[in-house]
Amino acid sequence: MLDQLRSYQYLGVAFLLDSPAALLADEMGMGKTVQVLSALDRMRRASGGLKALVISPASVKSNWFREARRWAMGATVRVVQGNGSDRRVWYDLPVHILVASYDQVRLDFLLQPPTTQFDVVILDEAQRVKDPSSDTTLAVARIRRRFTWALTATPLENRANDLETIIRLLRPGSLPEKPTLPEIHEVLQGLFLRRKKIDVLPELPPIIDEDLRIDLLPQQRAVYEDVWRGRGTYADSVTHVLALITKLKQICNFDPESNTSGKLDALLDIVNAVRDESGKLLVFSQFVKTLQWLEPRLPIPTGIIHGEMPLDARQAVLDRFDNSEQPMCCLVSLRAGGVGLNIPTASHVVLYDRWWNPALEDQAVHRAHRFGRQDPLMVFRFLASDTVEERINEVLDAKRALFEHYVDDAPSRAASLSLDELRSILDLDAIDIGEHSLEVK
Repeated sequence: MLDQLRSYQYLGVAFLLDSPAALLADEMGMGKTVQVLSALDRMRRASGGLKALVISPASVKSNWFREARRWAMGATVRVVQGNGSDRRVWYDLPVHILVASYDQVRLDFLLQPPTTQFDVVILDEAQRVKDPSSDTTLAVARIRRRFTWALTATPLENRANDLETIIRLLRPGSLPEKPTLPEIHEVLQGLFLRRKKIDVLPELPPIIDEDLRIDLLPQQRAVYEDVWRGRGTYADSVTHVLALITKLKQICNFDPESNTSGKLDALLDIVNAVRDESGKLLVFSQFVKTLQWLEPRLPIPTGIIHGEMPLDARQAVLDRFDNSEQPMCCLVSLRAGGVGLNIPTASHVVLYDRWWNPALEDQAVHRAHRFGRQDPLMVFRFLASDTVEERINEVLDAKRALFEHYVDDAPSRAASLSLDELRSILDLDAIDIGEHSLEVK
């Protein structure tokens, strides 16, 4: 199958085969899975054997299985299943490629890890192990292996040490406790490979972005202002502040009392354009309630995908969306859309509200910006004017700039949501909050 790879993918395969520790950080939609499986197949054929463990989010285990049957056809491939005692048997089976979820690995390797020695461990969506103190990260560190390959389009999502944790899993002891940026870059030499679609896929149509600033409708605005005026009451902890910001964001989406929404009016304009063009629309929101509220109000066939759905139900919605000959809208929760979805048939994408993490938003958009596209992808980001959404957008812009500085200009990092950022989003310094103080609890 190597003859079907693109030139930059050949380079990715060679990079992996030459790297006992590797961080493949190509942008979303560039075939990181294909490159890994091609490298594993080449390794198996060269050595006469292979024992690889792929660790992925549960939602994409079946995708790894399907892709391995295509790109490593001579290899035996199995997906870890069953209860704890059953799973321990799986790791010792003479299988070339074994696929397990992060949750399974956390349960199986944290306290009494199997003694199995793997040739390669692959960490798919490696940002899942960005927290150095999490049980999942500690469990992954206990797996015996010769090679470790980490895959992620977002090696850093929020905090400065996201990338550092991944590096320490790949090369233990290579970084000091508090590394400087030059020290990180030095360790990443020969460890890190990142390509951008614009550089290696000039034939791929562009993404056309537009930020739409939308006014709240009068009743919506009245409810929003009432909550906003009382915000000082909630200033006694970060938890309360985040809860208040969430409530304000939900009101920006729609007012449940009056069922009014300025964003809905803007979305209907886009839906009508999609219908006229016989296109297909993806709408992302972090709130499932928003998606459920939108569904009966849209004048074209719809489907919903969210994290609580069984995988086969999600796939059924995707199949209907991909195969529909009529205009259709797929409503997707942002968390569910971040991994495991490939939707190149979409013509338009709407980010109905803003998530704290710009990398997660970009991941969702790039699920539609993939091989095979013939037309530009239209992306609309909704921002409710004169609300917390505009303040959140400023935080996102700063994080995106930091990501580009560390990841694209050499390698990677990003900022967490700080106390000062929370205060600025709610403009708490502009009001007298009496005895309340903002403290982390």
